[in-house]
Amino acid sequence: MCRNIGIENAKGEYLIFLDSDDVLAPHCLENRVYYMDQNPDILFAVFQMGVLSHDGIFKNEKLIKKKDNYLYAFLQHDLPWTITGPIWKTDFIKNEIVGYNEKYPRLQDPEFNTRVLLINDVKFHVLTESDV
Repeated sequence: MCRNIGIENAKGEYLIFLDSDDVLAPHCLENRVYYMDQNPDILFAVFQMGVLSHDGIFKNEKLIKKKDNYLYAFLQHDLPWTITGPIWKTDFIKNEIVGYNEKYPRLQDPEFNTRVLLINDVKFHVLTESDV
């Protein structure tokens, strides 16, 4: 419900979703917006994510992995990205996806991403470790 309230009230060109335990790197937003501005034909881009240990030390562990078919990965629950990875065009989320399904008690993110990937010829980029 909270993400849908955020979507409804969003006024910017792009959206990024965060969970309460997520942290953004210093230039994360700037880099993502720049990338989207340079690639106006895509509806979203998924950026590499890292892992912080409980004591705040960055682990050399990358979370975004290249998949042959991202839809199949989500359907198999081999989740190629989590909520923090993508940056979305706000209009796409508001008008095409219409937010999160609040009837799901859990796993709303995989359901949301599956609906996105079911759209014919949805244009997006996934930046893996070799891209960044």
